[in-house]
Amino acid sequence: MAPPRTGAPPPHPRLTRVSRWDSIYATSPWDAFVVAFLGYTCFVLPFFLVVLALLLFFPAWLALECGWYAHRAALRRRHEAFTDPPPFEYRKEHMRRFLRLKEDVVPCFIAFTRAWFRDAPAALVKRENVRDFFRYAFYGVYMKRASDAEEAELDAWLDDVEKHWDITLPPGRTEGLTFMAHMRDGLRTTHQPLFTVFYSHAAGTLGGVILRLWGFRHHGCGDTGVTYWIRDKSSSGRKKKKKKTTTTTTTTTTKRGTGGGRRSASGGVDVDDAPDADDARCERCGGDPLGRRCFAGCRDRADGSPTPVVMLHGLGIGLSPYLWTVASILRATPTRPVVLVCLPEIRRVRSLAFNPDTPRCLSTPTDDAFELHPDFASYGPSTLSLRHIVTVRTPDAFVNAIESACVRHDLRRPCLMGHSFGTFVVARACQRSVVASTMLVDPVACCLMLTRVIHSVLFAIEDVWRELTGRESAGLARVSEAAREASGVRSAKPPRVTWRRRVELVASLAALCVRDVVIVRELSCAVALSRTFWWWQVVLHAEDTPRDSLCVLQSHDSILDAGAVAKHVLNRDASDVLWLDGFRHGELLGPTGFVARTRMAEFLKRLD
Repeated sequence: MAPPRTGAPPPHPRLTRVSRWDSIYATSPWDAFVVAFLGYTCFVLPFFLVVLALLLFFPAWLALECGWYAHRAALRRRHEAFTDPPPFEYRKEHMRRFLRLKEDVVPCFIAFTRAWFRDAPAALVKRENVRDFFRYAFYGVYMKRASDAEEAELDAWLDDVEKHWDITLPPGRTEGLTFMAHMRDGLRTTHQPLFTVFYSHAAGTLGGVILRLWGFRHHGCGDTGVTYWIRDKSSSGRKKKKKKTTTTTTTTTTKRGTGGGRRSASGGVDVDDAPDADDARCERCGGDPLGRRCFAGCRDRADGSPTPVVMLHGLGIGLSPYLWTVASILRATPTRPVVLVCLPEIRRVRSLAFNPDTPRCLSTPTDDAFELHPDFASYGPSTLSLRHIVTVRTPDAFVNAIESACVRHDLRRPCLMGHSFGTFVVARACQRSVVASTMLVDPVACCLMLTRVIHSVLFAIEDVWRELTGRESAGLARVSEAAREASGVRSAKPPRVTWRRRVELVASLAALCVRDVVIVRELSCAVALSRTFWWWQVVLHAEDTPRDSLCVLQSHDSILDAGAVAKHVLNRDASDVLWLDGFRHGELLGPTGFVARTRMAEFLKRLD
């Protein structure tokens, strides 16, 4: 059963509401033309091109499909192994922040734990079961004990939880009771046919043609696999600065951030590594109690210079669905620098590992963000390998690449704009650095400690199928009858599903299957979500959110609990909220989102 939604937020000074019907009727002729042109060019035309290729080259297509299936199956076996959790040095700070959630999104701790245990009865969720869950959540340890010091720390924290929520967890453990532990489950993948792959590439290619016509230039970021499009009215002074920075040495500057990561600058990124300069930059940003550095430096922009925008897309077919938003931003301020970042999850790259003199855009082997592929684990530090490998980048790697691109093009105090999956990278940047401003659209990174995002993305299909077939909750599947009777829980058949509810479940199951086959259960996305992106690295706490931020939420979002996110950020006075009544996840990017995109452009103007 899906977690219940939180209602719409009450009136607040930082809350703006936009009705769906007001947005539809307010669409301008200019926006309608742009929507129609981009819709046919980037979405309809690629479909006909791929269908035509399929009809003309069907035998070759069939052979390619078989080879593609074998290739992806081999990759899946390669990435099936569990990954070790990254360092979590600011665990105590996150634990302290969790206790504050009682003020807004976790008023009832029992209901919170029941949701993570897949709607199990409260009598079955005992203290040791709760300990197992938080041992996994805060330490990355699953189905075994942590160290003695960590166990003592966790036990003391659970005592604080009981005092804070004024509850007493039942002693003992219910054997067989399971919770949602996606980082320690098997990869949930389905084969993605070549049709969808070719369609995605065709849409991206046609979108790239349009971006070039708009004045964007395409760049790569070394061997990271990250590419980006930039539209910047560069002055001659900035060009000289760019030339100067590309000849610097590969000196690495590191300093700890709140999320346990490190800010890295190497391979042509010119940053001042003097301690006094770092302190001065932090003071100019108002200081930071946790010692974080400023993202891409904190030098002020030139007078009258508009705020640069760095946009990170969500899961799907790349940047093509965001062209309408880019057009709205450029129409409002034609001189605004805009960077559109393409984030790969799995990509073939040439590994130039273990050579500290090799210029790169990402990092050097001394950085925490540098990845050591298992194939090279036995090689010496002086070995230079040019073998083509498949690598999965970490959130730190993405942040390093984006930050170095901002420094390369002298984009000072940029506004990081993320949609859906892209907000994970924005959250990591906010954990590690002092970010000037953010724009969060459908922010799945907010309130990630709640079950809504994880359940709707990875577990919704199983629960819908269980309800449709009249089976009990998945969390109770391994609980014995004796354990249930000992806790006073009687086994009972699930309530009978009515025909009306059955039709709703079938429709929901069909929609989830299409979504998962095309996007969520694609191999690269599955590896990123279930092996690389640990929640404490990609959660965006209100304490890390810049004051100049806009959170765009859609009331009918099926992936995140928009009401809970709005309540959380407004209660902490963390950001402005743009509430879109009647909109679904990502719908504001389409034809009906004209008013929402206009409000987003107005927010950027206020930052200038």
